[in-house]
Amino acid sequence: MPVVARAWQFRGEEIRITPENSKRLNVFGFLNQSNESQTWTTEKAVTAQFVVNSIEEWVWQRLPKPRVLVLDNARIHRSLLVQSKLAEWERKNLYIFYLPANSPHLNLIETLWRKMKYEWLKSEDYISFERLVTAVKEILGEIGKKYRIKFRGRTSIKQFCPNTYYVVHLVSS
Repeated sequence: MPVVARAWQFRGEEIRITPENSKRLNVFGFLNQSNESQTWTTEKAVTAQFVVNSIEEWVWQRLPKPRVLVLDNARIHRSLLVQSKLAEWERKNLYIFYLPANSPHLNLIETLWRKMKYEWLKSEDYISFERLVTAVKEILGEIGKKYRIKFRGRTSIKQFCPNTYYVVHLVSS
């Protein structure tokens, strides 16, 4: 994918970039303001079933106190499969909150993906797909320890909802 979507060209000249079929690394994760996270990586597509399986795994690891997952409006997050699990998750003290449409600025985990892509991953991590996978997994394993995010100006959310986790998935190629 080119970084710049436009280019200079002579009139009548066609510029075309043919994308290569490359491997993809998908990361699905949860993050709260205390830098506690849970992540899953896959080279396959993140489907509604993948989302449900990940949430189910996470629910079983959590203590019984109430938790809130903040989801964006991705189609897989609003799928019938996810909707069918909402009542069951509420019985397990897990509540789903959907962000308004087109509001990635409200999803705190977007900060994690931005820092990973533009600060923590080094240019040499992109030399090969295998090296990228290793670097991403190393960063994900060190969130809250070596890699921390300071969420400034959002302390009121943390004070009133300390068990809120933000959810989204990241695609790297």
